Amino acid sequence: MKSTDLLVVLCLNVYHGVYALYFQNFLQIDVPRVNNSAVREFLSQNNFDMSNFYLVVMCSVRQDNDEVSEDCRNQMNIICNNSEILNPMADAWSKIPYTGMTVSTAMDLGTFDQCVDIDYYIDQTRILGKHCTYGWGLPIGDSTYVLSYCAPDKCSSSDLVRLITTDPNAIEILDKIFNDDRCQTKESRTSMNASEIVVACLFGLFLCLLILSTSYDIVMRRKKSKPDPLFVAFSAYSNGQKLFQTTSPSAVKADQILCFHGLKAVSMMWILAGHAVGLFSVVPLVNQEKLNEFNSELASFYITGAYFAVDTFFYLSGFLIAYQYFKSASEKKVVPQLIGIPQMIIHRYLRITPALLMMFLYGVYLAQFLSTGPLYGTVSESIARPCKEHWWAVFLYIQNYYNPTDLCYTHSWYLSTDWQLFLISPFVLIPVAMQYRRSFNTVMYQLLALNVFFIFLPLLTKLVFPDSDPNYLEYDTQSKLIDYFLGFTLGFYIRCKRHRKYIFDKITNLILWAISLTLMLGTLLIYQQFSLGSQHSHLIRSLSYTFTKPVWCIGLSFIIYSCVYGKGGFINSWLSNSCVQILSKLSYCMYLMHAPVIVFWLSTKRTREYFGHYNLFVLFGGHLVGTIIVAIIWSLAFESPLIKIEGLIFGTHRAPKPPPKNDDLPPKIADA
Repeated sequence: MKSTDLLVVLCLNVYHGVYALYFQNFLQIDVPRVNNSAVREFLSQNNFDMSNFYLVVMCSVRQDNDEVSEDCRNQMNIICNNSEILNPMADAWSKIPYTGMTVSTAMDLGTFDQCVDIDYYIDQTRILGKHCTYGWGLPIGDSTYVLSYCAPDKCSSSDLVRLITTDPNAIEILDKIFNDDRCQTKESRTSMNASEIVVACLFGLFLCLLILSTSYDIVMRRKKSKPDPLFVAFSAYSNGQKLFQTTSPSAVKADQILCFHGLKAVSMMWILAGHAVGLFSVVPLVNQEKLNEFNSELASFYITGAYFAVDTFFYLSGFLIAYQYFKSASEKKVVPQLIGIPQMIIHRYLRITPALLMMFLYGVYLAQFLSTGPLYGTVSESIARPCKEHWWAVFLYIQNYYNPTDLCYTHSWYLSTDWQLFLISPFVLIPVAMQYRRSFNTVMYQLLALNVFFIFLPLLTKLVFPDSDPNYLEYDTQSKLIDYFLGFTLGFYIRCKRHRKYIFDKITNLILWAISLTLMLGTLLIYQQFSLGSQHSHLIRSLSYTFTKPVWCIGLSFIIYSCVYGKGGFINSWLSNSCVQILSKLSYCMYLMHAPVIVFWLSTKRTREYFGHYNLFVLFGGHLVGTIIVAIIWSLAFESPLIKIEGLIFGTHRAPKPPPKNDDLPPKIADA
């Protein structure tokens, strides 16, 4: 049997597995479902060698097919008579078989750089190498291998099919199997359209403002003159001083809670590690089964438990809004408080949106130009498309309900949920402010009753509407009410009763620390065992998701309560040290930019990755350092300057200013 005939048979027998799902999702086609026994028989009888597709197939067929474009025919005639081009182009194709096929991911990226580096002028014809990631597939045994190919830039997937065969039936199938949607040459993404130029100029403008403002600030400092506050708003010098300024526990003011810095820093690093693991599902691996087993391994709870780091941020956000509001605003009459709500909302929106906007513009318009890789185009498009389609939902902060399965940057669901919780908070803040001076205990009972209701509300939602969140993503706001308002309750209590002495003696304090940490560890193990396990029923998973949150927050409540009164020992000291204070101030920009940093790593992958606990730790360290660097840039260029400008414009009319150091806490995650 001719090699071309066998290729047609191979492609006709692509079955309904991984490859079929891939093309059904991305190309909206149906791949034929046929038994693979014929393929295995042909392979054994004909000793077919797919190790070099070009040498075996492409250059052994007629190239005078009128259905093949003239440019493609000319390029193929040149290539097949020029080993200097043919050999590297053939070598860049994905090869079958390759080592570790039975244990690695059934995907291959080919050799991207070898392909796109092909650039020749022969007989006044320019030939560029075009790398097509996951452009075709082959069924081998029980698996379908999604492979990449390298072709001349003028040859479309349709041309390649018609070079292989002229059989109409075969062409109909092969046109569905071969694709060139994810192809790149060395000249891909080398020019900008008008929108991209405008965005690039906007970033350039911010850079100019940063340089000019910093220079002005330095000059005025040397002259010992007082600078204009507006002109130093973008000064990296002044903003950097504030960013890296820390408070020692001995110098802390009465209303400051330094342990929050450590809680936020740890939570942010935990989230980063969890998302780093998540992207391994996209990268081809040499040990795919290890990743499949990871979620079910007890030893993996330290990563999968990052789910609760998000709950910690919601808890801290609820705590701080109550803690700050009841410092001064609660003393006003009800009408001034109602009038102040729009000011709070505007203030909050102007503080959280600029850095988000710049991340949005970067991801949609500029990220694609920063590097290259076999996955770069695909990843850039997958981010840009939902952002362009749902941009208004991003900035109205409704993505968690409007497009939860097609998010513009998946991690941005948090911002929508946190914003909605913030909008809900005045409905509790003002009634509490009107009552608590008359009957503090009654208000506390009411808040506790409200929290009990918030425990069962998401459970009821899950049971009554089981299809509302089939993947248990819990992006919805009602699932986070218990986190937010348990934090609100403790924040309200500590603000009002902080003058009281610590109510537990030393032994009781140690026992409660042990109980709290044990409860929190238990929630991680329960989440690992019951929430992530798809073998459990919907009821069991719903119950585990519902009740682990309040238990986690109760443990968190005692830790904060103990640390506030200086009874946290070395844990409190660690949570309050200077290093974590800096990370805490960066936590909002770290949260925004950690996903682009990890995505950049993913996009530049050229080879398969090994998945393991140590390798994961090494990658986490790299992602953390990269995220901190980018977050510092984002904070100094976009967050701090625009916060200063907003303060200059609305400072005399804004809502009551929170305590100085708590204001340094990233306001978007934990600020009113």
